[in-house]
Amino acid sequence: MLLIHRRAQGAGLDKPPGGVLGGLQIAGIATASLGLPIGGALVGVLGWRSVFFANVPVALIALVATLTWVSPDGPLGRPLRLRETASRLDLGGIAGFALAMIALLLFLFGLPTANWYLLGISVVLWVALVLWELRAQTPFLDVRMLVSNRALAGTYLRFGLATLCLYVVLYGITQWVEGARGVGETEAGLLLLPMTVVSGLVISPVSRRNLVRSPVVAAAIACLLGSAGVLVLGASAWIGWVVVITLLFGLVMGFSAAGNQTALYSQAPPEQLGTASGLLRAFGYVGSIASSAITGIVFHSSVSDSGVHLIAWIMIGVSLALILISVLDGTLPRRTVS
Repeated sequence: MLLIHRRAQGAGLDKPPGGVLGGLQIAGIATASLGLPIGGALVGVLGWRSVFFANVPVALIALVATLTWVSPDGPLGRPLRLRETASRLDLGGIAGFALAMIALLLFLFGLPTANWYLLGISVVLWVALVLWELRAQTPFLDVRMLVSNRALAGTYLRFGLATLCLYVVLYGITQWVEGARGVGETEAGLLLLPMTVVSGLVISPVSRRNLVRSPVVAAAIACLLGSAGVLVLGASAWIGWVVVITLLFGLVMGFSAAGNQTALYSQAPPEQLGTASGLLRAFGYVGSIASSAITGIVFHSSVSDSGVHLIAWIMIGVSLALILISVLDGTLPRRTVS
């Protein structure tokens, strides 16, 4: 996002480069979504360890591409001392966030056995993290920006809620397909391919027009419809319903990614666009973590039809909250023009 913003400024553009933003989202969604069927095929053929080795060539390609095409930052005005480097990176904030999240995850994944001391430790660590970040010169988690920029905070919340439901489908529903319907890893991954295609088709026209409000609302409505569709899943249900549900969540993925990223491009202060973009991804990962916790708790003992229906009701509740937040947000423009 920061590289795109700098290039747009250099080109004298007075509005967000919708086509480029759309291309960025399509690339991100395509690689993330294709990872599931590719991972399923690798696990089915070569075993689970192969998915980690597959990351090695991808990382090397990314490294070469970065060194080749990303312009150097330029020389520093003066050499940075180790302490100053640690301050700029906010190593304390990174460590605090990691510890607070680990404690929370240990509590969640231990359910239904409630280890309340872990929850207490997590709460204390989150409070300490906020206090630390309020004093940090370059905070890892910019609490001040979240509090002062209501429009941007709304974008983060919408993206996190949509991502939560999306990852429940990516992880939870595929787990149900494998456990309750006896579908193999490769086939379960292939059931998700239509989602990738639909999201890519949606992102391009939405991003090129710099639309914000309509795609955000459409994502929330599609999320509710898809979540309600999960209620029809069962041992005797037509397997094609899984494809229908993933198609709906392809719309969620495309509309949410395009609308919220375009909104962020204009809502975030230019000098903080890099940090703001990172926070958007962080909220997406929080939604992913929450989805893992939900599926882990519901499927704690076994993967069952009643469990997938309980997940559906949770998703419906989240979707209704997403609709209210999207429709009632008066800061959302119809489209972004500058």
